[in-house]
Amino acid sequence: MDKGSLVERAVEFYGLTDAFPKEQLFTSSATSNKVYFVSAAVKELLEADGKGQLHTVHAGVKVLEKNPTKGDIFDYRLRQEGVPFLKPYMTKRILKLGMPDFTTLIKRRAMLMSDLKTEGAEEKAREMGGGCILFVLEWDGEEVFLAGWRGTQQLTLFVSKFELQALGHKLIGHGEEKKEGEKEGEKEG
Repeated sequence: MDKGSLVERAVEFYGLTDAFPKEQLFTSSATSNKVYFVSAAVKELLEADGKGQLHTVHAGVKVLEKNPTKGDIFDYRLRQEGVPFLKPYMTKRILKLGMPDFTTLIKRRAMLMSDLKTEGAEEKAREMGGGCILFVLEWDGEEVFLAGWRGTQQLTLFVSKFELQALGHKLIGHGEEKKEGEKEGEKEG
């Protein structure tokens, strides 16, 4: 698959709008396993190397990575560190979840679609079909998101344990700390 075809498939699969600067996506070769998002200046520098003498190991932020799949599913998954650069332009593959489902995913890293409690989420997940998915929680005036996978029956996260621990502490621990602080204040007063 050539680089242009990969970018066009990513644009279609994730529903990236025309405003997305797809010319800033970079792969080191047409068969690359990783797709990076680079600044316009970096992209210009990389393209100026017409003879291929510039050996590029890493450039920019990893936004997509090959995830071999069966069937005709688009096999490049979202990378958590690259989501902030793609999310504003995404119109597909987004599943909004309520706090109970989001915390279940954080704690267990996976859950069955049939166990989703957020109204309409199971139906939307099933309609999407298999492949990479972005789980989104609207919380405290901001969006929190996690990259994952929608399998035949299960939803799975593609996020490191470290990131999940930090996010879990922020979302789940925040409420517990507040309760403990309130108890201490009551005891002192």
